[in-house]
Amino acid sequence: MEVAAEWVQFEIPYILQVEDSFEGNKAARFRSSVEGVPAELQFKKEAREGEEGERPGMMFGQVEGDRLGNVSYTKVKVGFDRQLLDTLPDDLDDDFEAVKEGGPTKWLKNLDGREGRIIRAAVDHVNQFLEVYRASLGYYWIRGVSPSEVVYFMRATVSENGDTYDHGTMYPGNALTPGSSTIDKEAHDTIEARLDTEHKVPITISLRLDAQDKLDLGEYRLAVITAGTMFEAFLKDGLKDLMTAQGMPDDKIESVFVDDGDYTSITTLAKETVPKTLHFDFEATDEFEAWDEKTREMRNRVVHEGYVPSEEEARAAYEAAADVVEFLTDKMIERHEKLRD
Repeated sequence: MEVAAEWVQFEIPYILQVEDSFEGNKAARFRSSVEGVPAELQFKKEAREGEEGERPGMMFGQVEGDRLGNVSYTKVKVGFDRQLLDTLPDDLDDDFEAVKEGGPTKWLKNLDGREGRIIRAAVDHVNQFLEVYRASLGYYWIRGVSPSEVVYFMRATVSENGDTYDHGTMYPGNALTPGSSTIDKEAHDTIEARLDTEHKVPITISLRLDAQDKLDLGEYRLAVITAGTMFEAFLKDGLKDLMTAQGMPDDKIESVFVDDGDYTSITTLAKETVPKTLHFDFEATDEFEAWDEKTREMRNRVVHEGYVPSEEEARAAYEAAADVVEFLTDKMIERHEKLRD
């Protein structure tokens, strides 16, 4: 079958104030282009149904801040012609698994194959539209979506002679955890212990998870900033603990990090304070070099220049920060052990 077009349909958790264009109304459809690949976008507004068919809340309409689409939502169709299909390598394989044997729903385990790339392209086009729509109308609560948030995608292929082949519902995601699974005793005890303390979660853990969340959501600027903050918070806490263990007075410790109301730069802490406190040449390590180039410099570009990093740049920034945290954690443990001896 000679393919003429591919269509992807899914739901987004906002009601977009554009005219419905699924059935006719071609003038209300939008054309977009991402990395030179064009697409057609069609929208259809829907209301959530409550119990016994009753619509909740505001019935059918937009509620400011409704990020989950609990009141209303929008269906979107994204159509691609041969221009996208011709960019896909011929040898792309898809990794499928039936969610239910004999059922129409298939679990697409990753987005690396042909189907996955078409879905990813559709989400990219919709996210570009949402970014422009948000800025044009000032709707601060609207953001892009990720494939793992959408979950269900309807796919259709149109042949050159006009025949349509319905692929059924695609279900992408890297892992499917059974709903019947439960945490083990160790995880249960960890949660219980943290609930019983004043500081429930260490800031480094919170920031690490925040950075991972931003990467998954495609919010790459925030991912880079959070990765940089994660390392800085970790480093300051770790150095303060070591200085305390060495018997340094609190006021002297504070002066290392804040001088006359000005915070000491993270570069100074990394290049000067770490060697003095941990007794090794941090700047000469691969971990320092990776953090300096991929995290610190990228964060500065984002913060000071408004640079928008790519997914690869954001992931590299996070991974470099996570690696250096792990590296310095081992060094700090070693130093604490020497101080106790």
